Amino acid sequence: MADKQSVQSTTMLGNLDHNAAQPTIDELKPDYIEERFRVDRKKLEQMLQGSVQ
Repeated sequence: MADKQSVQSTTMLGNLDHNAAQPTIDELKPDYIEERFRVDRKKLEQMLQGSVQ
C-alpha cells in the first residue's frame, strides 16, 4: 500500500485510477480544494448553458 504522500501527489496530478486509495479531505491542500471547486463549477455552468440552448 502506498504512503499518504505518494497517494496525494498522484491524485493531485490527475490520476484517474478509481481503484487507487484517495486522500481524505483533511489530507488535501486548501488550494487544491478551491481549484477543484472552480473546475466543477465551470463544468456545471457549461452543462446548464448547453441544456438551455
